Amino acid sequence: MPKSAKKRKAKRADFNKVKLKVGKKLPKADNVTDTTFKSRAIHLPDQLKTDASQPTNFRQQNVKDLLTQCNHYSASVRHEAITGLKDLLVRHPAVVPAHLSSVVEKCSELFVDKDPVVRKAAIGLLRHTFSQASANQISPFFSLISAHLCCAMTHIFEEIRHDSLTVLDVCLEHFPSLLTSRSGQILTNFVGQISSMKDKGVKKDATSSSHRLSVNLNSRLTSLQWRSKVLNRLHHFLKAMLSESDTGDREDREVQNKGFAEEAFDGTRSLYVQVFACSKSPSSTGYRIGTTTPNAASTFSLREFAESLLPLLLETWVESSPVEGGSLVHADVTDLLQGVVDVLRLLWQCLQHREQDKQQHRQKMAFLQHYKNIHLHLMSGFPYMVMEQSKKGKGQQREQSGGTNVQASSTLNLSICDVMTCSLEQDSSGTSAGWLDTVLDFLVSCLSDVDENSAEHMESVLRVIQHVIKVLPQQDLCEDLLTAVHECYQSEETSNRTRLQVVHFLAQSYLQRDPRLPQSKVLTNWVASLPHYLVTMATANQQQTEEVLHVVQSAATRGHSCMVENLIRNFQNIYGIGGLLCSVTPPIQRHLVQLLYHLPLLGGLELSTLAQVCRQRKVGVPVVKYLVQILLARSSAMAVCEEKKPPVDTPDILSFLMSIMIGHSVEELKDLQQEKTTDVQVPGCRTQIYCVSLELRLRQKALAKFACECLLQFSSPQQVWEVVETVLERCLKQFHTLPTDTVYAVLVSMVTLLPPGTEISRELLTPIMHCCWAALDFAIHNRTPVSDGEAAAAEENWQGELLHIALQAMASSQGIVQSWLECVEAFVQGDTERSDVEAVAQVLLRVMQTTELQRPLQQTGVLQRVVKTVMACLRQDENEKLLSSMVYQASLIK
Repeated sequence: MPKSAKKRKAKRADFNKVKLKVGKKLPKADNVTDTTFKSRAIHLPDQLKTDASQPTNFRQQNVKDLLTQCNHYSASVRHEAITGLKDLLVRHPAVVPAHLSSVVEKCSELFVDKDPVVRKAAIGLLRHTFSQASANQISPFFSLISAHLCCAMTHIFEEIRHDSLTVLDVCLEHFPSLLTSRSGQILTNFVGQISSMKDKGVKKDATSSSHRLSVNLNSRLTSLQWRSKVLNRLHHFLKAMLSESDTGDREDREVQNKGFAEEAFDGTRSLYVQVFACSKSPSSTGYRIGTTTPNAASTFSLREFAESLLPLLLETWVESSPVEGGSLVHADVTDLLQGVVDVLRLLWQCLQHREQDKQQHRQKMAFLQHYKNIHLHLMSGFPYMVMEQSKKGKGQQREQSGGTNVQASSTLNLSICDVMTCSLEQDSSGTSAGWLDTVLDFLVSCLSDVDENSAEHMESVLRVIQHVIKVLPQQDLCEDLLTAVHECYQSEETSNRTRLQVVHFLAQSYLQRDPRLPQSKVLTNWVASLPHYLVTMATANQQQTEEVLHVVQSAATRGHSCMVENLIRNFQNIYGIGGLLCSVTPPIQRHLVQLLYHLPLLGGLELSTLAQVCRQRKVGVPVVKYLVQILLARSSAMAVCEEKKPPVDTPDILSFLMSIMIGHSVEELKDLQQEKTTDVQVPGCRTQIYCVSLELRLRQKALAKFACECLLQFSSPQQVWEVVETVLERCLKQFHTLPTDTVYAVLVSMVTLLPPGTEISRELLTPIMHCCWAALDFAIHNRTPVSDGEAAAAEENWQGELLHIALQAMASSQGIVQSWLECVEAFVQGDTERSDVEAVAQVLLRVMQTTELQRPLQQTGVLQRVVKTVMACLRQDENEKLLSSMVYQASLIK
């Protein structure tokens, strides 16, 4: 039976070609892998939460995370942690005190890290931390820093030892007192950095050390370069030790001199009073200890350190110095040789500084037992010449030799001179005779070779000379050095800067009160020439001028007759108009005025010169008062003066005080009379007023009152008034136009100096009356209006005081009131303009309103007639208020 079509179709289905039709999807194959998947989000809210309360750096890391990463095994992670921690502290400075202990601990641990980048970052973090903290905050943790620093300085790896010097620089820069308090730990490590222990079998003599210089052939630095770096740091460390020790001794002296504590009681807190004086606690090391370190302080011996270091320094010098007898020093070893000499000098100062140490002699013997070797090596080629740094030419391999480095040579030679003179005090055997002449000749040559560049190292030259003079046993050698210094001072080739340095040196030498130096002829002659030097020197350098004046004053106190004579010869150039006194600042002006106390004679000519300069605005009122007090103290009129022949006579001092009070010279007043017009015309008054500036009026007001106070100190007021009356009479009769300040001074002198019950002479009565009239008219009518607010208030106050003193002057004498009323009546009855009569009426009204003047006006008997005469010349409609006031005041005085 044949197969059905359905079966045949099914059989061919696997081999039929699939016909693709447009718009229909391609059916998937049977072996297709299903790649679809489903996912869900996992939410971890606690882990993604950020703590905004803690400060973070730019990577959102807090302090705790960064401190943890500092211990990571990867160097890059440690470096990033240190960098991030520094960034966090920069962004948030307030975090430093809270995490100071942790930050300092991690920084200190990384001093010995094997990776150089990490060590560099740790040092940078330490520098920033130190800049944000105080010494009191760092002090509790500094022992940890010191311990890690000592580990780094003695580490087996060379690069770590190199970086330890940078850590030392940071500590010395910010907290030198904390570091020097552990000098016993640090100084020993310096020796270990440049040397190693000798074998036990090697014998040692008295001048040898238990160490020998170490050499590392595999180092990236040469041995000379490494020793130069170490000695440079040792120099800075010893310098810091001396500085802190001097500061501590000065504080102890202040406490000891003070004795008892000064406490102020304000009632708000308990008051604790110190009963016993403070006493200085003994220090076993001779240096102040900021933090208690008993073990380090007790075991460290500066003498043992010097005994181990000095032979190493001499060996270093021998290796680097020129061959025996040579003086040319290569530029590459200059820093090393300079470091050796600087350490030798500071080490001697440290040994010498401990004056209260019972073992002082033993301390110095550590230095003196090497004295012969020091002299042998340091002075073998002295003076040395340092060669310039060698240069290579372009395209050439050979080196071109340079010249001589003058500055480096001078610095090295001066340091050697300073070191060699350290032992002069203990040189009892006279072994210094061989090299002392060489050193002195070099110092003299430095002073004689003066040029523009000498000012840069002249300070070092003079410092060494000062040290040499202090320890030289021979007086004639000191005189030779001072002569060379004085010749440099007098040389025309000496620059101004160098001359100022020499003046400072000579001044300090004179002021130190050395029993040998004040007897020096060189210093005596120099001090005698200082008055002329004061006149010729530039006054821009205030400090230099004060120093010279201090020397002059000290010499005058010691009775230096030649200097005083030269001061008198230059009196006009110093105290005259346009002299030194007018061109310096007020503090220096006071110093110049003090010199007047030491002058043996001040006659009329000198006082006239002083009076002229006192009227200059450049001389302030306090300086003028100080000058007057000195002259009064040396005058014969004062009981204070105990001299047999006082320098200032009584007539001269009276004339001087009157000149100060008047405020203007006779020539100035004469010139004022020749002017055709004046600023203020006072109707009916013979005295006219010339208005001066408010500043000058206020200045003269203070001086006039002070002059009157001085005149009141004289024992005979009546005789003083007779002199004042004569001067005022001659002045007011000769001059009818007066400045406003002079008018005020005349009235003040009369009110202050007129004895009670004394009548004014007829010759002075009329001029004083016109002076009072002019002052009243000036003050009542406000003759000098000012637009500025402050100036207007000051002007108003001054005019009010002028009005008050004028009314007081009129009330002091019945004759002034009588004479004034008669003049007013005669002026009004004449051919007078109505405006002038109105001005006189206002003055009359103000006088009648004064309580002190009502009784003198009543006693004259002419007041009512004068009032009627004035009222008759005024119009009722225009001056109604003025007339009614005058009628009322006149009715009260009847």
